[in-house]
Amino acid sequence: MAKEVMAVVETFIDVLGPQATAEDLIEMDRLQRLKVATAANKTLEEISIMMSQITNMDVMQKALRKRRREGKAIPPNQAAMQAAIKKDALQV
Repeated sequence: MAKEVMAVVETFIDVLGPQATAEDLIEMDRLQRLKVATAANKTLEEISIMMSQITNMDVMQKALRKRRREGKAIPPNQAAMQAAIKKDALQV
């Protein structure tokens, strides 16, 4: 499964370029998503799910960096993490 994910990530890089960011991923148009899906031999739905997961990880990382800069503790468990992300996500 990890090899499949890496293949799709490499396809994203091929389509968007090596300097692509999560914002570039969010702004992909339908043609770019089709290119990724075709090259990775995946459906558009699978590509959309992966894009959503990457976007969620980006928001989580930004929220954690913000908490660290502000001297707040990193949440100790999943429930606390979700609560912190909901609280901080709109500010990042």
